[in-house]
Amino acid sequence: LLDGNLNYLFDNNTEKIAFPDSLIQVSGDSLLSFTLELFENEAPLRLLDWQSPKPGLVQLLFNDVPQKAILDYNPEAFDPILEYDGDTLNFWYGLGSETSRYLYFEADSLNRDTLEIKPGNMEELPPLMLLQPKASGSELRQNPGEDLVLRFNHPISSIDTAAWQLLRDSTREAMRFSFELDTLGFRNITLRFAWQEDMFYVLELMPGACRDIFGSASDTIRLNIRSSEFKEYGNVILRLADMLPQKNYRFELLEKSGRLVRTFSVSGKESHEQRFRTLPSGQYNLNIYEDANQNGRWDTGNYLKRRQPERILLRQLEQLRKNWDLEVAVAVEEELNN
Repeated sequence: LLDGNLNYLFDNNTEKIAFPDSLIQVSGDSLLSFTLELFENEAPLRLLDWQSPKPGLVQLLFNDVPQKAILDYNPEAFDPILEYDGDTLNFWYGLGSETSRYLYFEADSLNRDTLEIKPGNMEELPPLMLLQPKASGSELRQNPGEDLVLRFNHPISSIDTAAWQLLRDSTREAMRFSFELDTLGFRNITLRFAWQEDMFYVLELMPGACRDIFGSASDTIRLNIRSSEFKEYGNVILRLADMLPQKNYRFELLEKSGRLVRTFSVSGKESHEQRFRTLPSGQYNLNIYEDANQNGRWDTGNYLKRRQPERILLRQLEQLRKNWDLEVAVAVEEELNN
């Protein structure tokens, strides 16, 4: 125990602690050596702050990932959309009520925080608009191996497919494509299309192509798109071995800055090959952890529940170059145990 307040007690979740998984047997002439890994104990989820930056949205800031948050509300007053963003929970709700509504966060079985949400004014609500990529006259460079993701400022409730068109080069030939609305927040629309490299496209959304949960319709959106050449990108080939079929592993490819690029899980296998295609050149890291509870994220330990932190490893990869295949071999169990 790193006893921060020097009282010989583990009474603060900021104090790091470690404990063995099993009993240690000793005898009078034993000389033992073993390693314990310190960790910060899992802290109770707490609501740190909340705000309502605009009508129809409440942002709740927590001390940890908010997926574990227990919210209580009157379903007749709210039909919310929950959007998770790091340690923030975006609580989207429809307008129209003329009285205050109440949202509760269950801190524990005895305590809860009460949030009073006052009636919203539709006149203060900004119109539905595209946030990313920026709609402007300049060309958007498109990775030919990736889908185009459109992010809006409000959750989308409906899409008018007849108001979308994708045109190729100066001939304005209409292309067939598909799109999908992300149900984790309902703010991202993914346009799926097999881009031809080094080609010019125009994506046009007519007025009313999208409508948000507040009834607001999008205005005209025009994106000039230039697809890049495949040789401008590199590929990463992961060859994974030494895995236990009964365990669930999570793999995350990160940029040097820490931004998540790709992620996938593997279970029920001793080996696996995964290819990441058309990646920009640069430095990447591979984050590997045993996702024991299969919740899609890394979890620290809990001393009182006798639960160790999930094993984790961050491995720096070689520099990825343009027009290059970077092959990476990983002995998963061996590296997690080192």
